[in-house]
Amino acid sequence: MRLIKTGTTYPVSMKLRLVFVSPDGNDNPPPAEIMMHPRGRDLTRLNATNAMCTPMSYPLFFVNGGFGWNPEMSYEAATGSRTRVTNMQWIQYMIADRRDFFNPCLYGGRLFQQFMVDNWVKVERSAFCGRG
Repeated sequence: MRLIKTGTTYPVSMKLRLVFVSPDGNDNPPPAEIMMHPRGRDLTRLNATNAMCTPMSYPLFFVNGGFGWNPEMSYEAATGSRTRVTNMQWIQYMIADRRDFFNPCLYGGRLFQQFMVDNWVKVERSAFCGRG
C-alpha cells in the first residue's frame, strides 16, 4: 500500500485479475455483446470484436464514420508481410497525440475514461481467452 496525500491508504496494484464463478459450473466470462436494430430489419447481435461495436458505442469519437478494431485487422509491415493488429496496438493508435491532427478521444473527458475502461476489458478478455 502507498500513502496518498490525504493521509488515507489505498491499495495500489499494477495487476488486475477477475475470477468468474457461476452456479452452473460454467466459469467462462459472459459474452460482451451489443444489440443493433437496423432500419426495416430485426434486431442483430454484435460481438464485442465486431468493427462496428466501438463506433456505435462512442459516436463522438468516430464522427467521420470510421470502424473500430476487429481480429482480422491487419497492416503491411516493412518486410512486406501481412501482420495482424492487436487490440492493444489499435488502442495505442487511437489515443496517440499527433501534431496537426485533432483527436477527439483526447478531449472526451469522462467519455474517454469510459472508452479506455471498455477497451481495457476487451484487451484483458482477449488475453484471458487466448486471442491477441
